[in-house]
Amino acid sequence: MLRHLRVENLALIDALELDLAEGLCLLTGETGAGKSILVEALGLLCGDRADTDLIRTGSTEAVVEATFDPDGQVRALLASWDIPCEGEVVLRRRLQGSGRSSATVNGASVSVAQLRELGPLVVTIHGQHQSRSLLDEETHRDLLDAQPSVAPHAAQTAAAHAALSQAIARWRALQRGRADRDQRRDAVKFQRDEIDRVGPKPGEDEDLLLQKNRLQHAERIVEDAGAVATLLRDGEASAQTQAVEALRRLEDLAEIDPAWAPFIRDLKDASGVLSSIAAEAERVAATTVFDPEALEAALARLADLDRLKRKYGPSLDDVLSQRERLEEEFRSLSGSGADPEAAEREVRELFRAFLKAAAALGQARASAAKGLAESVLGELKPLALEKARFLVELVPTPAREPAEAKPTGLENVRFLFSANPGEPPKPLAKVASGGELSRTLLAILTASGKARGPHTLVFDEVDAGIGGKPAERVGRRLRDLAGHHQVLCITHLPQIAAFAHQHVRVAKEVAGARTLVRATALAPQERVAELARMLAGEQVPETALLHAQELLRTAQA
Repeated sequence: MLRHLRVENLALIDALELDLAEGLCLLTGETGAGKSILVEALGLLCGDRADTDLIRTGSTEAVVEATFDPDGQVRALLASWDIPCEGEVVLRRRLQGSGRSSATVNGASVSVAQLRELGPLVVTIHGQHQSRSLLDEETHRDLLDAQPSVAPHAAQTAAAHAALSQAIARWRALQRGRADRDQRRDAVKFQRDEIDRVGPKPGEDEDLLLQKNRLQHAERIVEDAGAVATLLRDGEASAQTQAVEALRRLEDLAEIDPAWAPFIRDLKDASGVLSSIAAEAERVAATTVFDPEALEAALARLADLDRLKRKYGPSLDDVLSQRERLEEEFRSLSGSGADPEAAEREVRELFRAFLKAAAALGQARASAAKGLAESVLGELKPLALEKARFLVELVPTPAREPAEAKPTGLENVRFLFSANPGEPPKPLAKVASGGELSRTLLAILTASGKARGPHTLVFDEVDAGIGGKPAERVGRRLRDLAGHHQVLCITHLPQIAAFAHQHVRVAKEVAGARTLVRATALAPQERVAELARMLAGEQVPETALLHAQELLRTAQA
């Protein structure tokens, strides 16, 4: 689950930190207050495209950082990347005005592709532009296959396919004949060893590009860092010296007028920041040297990686995947000789076993699909989608030969949806609006019997086009869903906000000539005031406060 979110210089946000609790967290605020910026921030941590327009005007970079509690699947993935994960997981994304972006997980550099792989394991976002998981037919199949009556058959089919795939690999290796097999083995070994001599690591090319840039501009780094240290701390005219004098003056003012006292603390904090920046600048200036040998080594290493990417890429991840395939083929080719005809008989026997398991899976899916569709329809009607139609369609994908077999069986699963009478159900991606998607997902998760997926679910437009009693039902279902996962939801409806375990108000304020965004976790009495504002607007009568208190009592019942 998401424990902490930090955002700096993103859109209207200058600096924002938010601690998040378990259960249902509702974000409220006026339209345009900046709620969706927080959703965009989470999207960046999941590998969304980094647009420089998101960087706050006047800033050179934006930073988003989130702390999660990982599960076993996350730990296993990080272990495969050689990233330590003893406790929490910290994801960090940095956007630069130059158009470059960088990312780290627990301090280790990762690629955007790795973020896209890790992100769905910790958070998924459902809204007008982010409901990719619900539109993905693989997700549809996974939801259906998670049903108790289907799951054992799905596991048996996957196991049957794994055994069949191994047998096919052995049979193909034997079919080539010993001479061809030896020739192919030598070619495979050469390619595998060619990759091993370079020994690429995930994301290494991005790290090397950053290292090359630093080495090439070492002289400028030393010059600029030294200038920063001098301007901030050295000399009578430095910012540090001026701050000390200003602090003395403020203390004199505070003795006369106590209203100046809070500014003393602010200036001390600012002085600490100046000192920290100056110290870092001095360290960089003192330790940065032009190292032609290191630069030459980085350039040579990049050239080696580029050569591999041209041959086995286009990306470094593709190179590493190809290396795994070569290793598997090499082991098959290095095995002892056997009878190709016996291997073919084994393939045919295992193919028949696969077809039997897949047929049983198809029957289980067909039975469960009808029940799931009926359950989802039952959940959609109270969510202001009473006219909606929902179907679970099985699309045949027959396998006539062993090579055509798939671990997922003999059919794809597709959810069809229609929100309006007279319109035939079509794939969700073609017919559902953002709010309909969010509510449909909510219905699917409720109907499926258990919430699947990541620990943190984000709903951006779940309340679009509803109000009154349907809104209360949405709120209650969100709260039920929060019993399995942490749920973050942006809403404009007090009937939904009343169900929150944690209520966060997002608001804009003007400081000087700039607009800032603030996010505040509300205390119980503050929640009453915020719900009353949502009910009545800025002018809150006593009746709105009483109505807000009643909403909270009803939601907690």
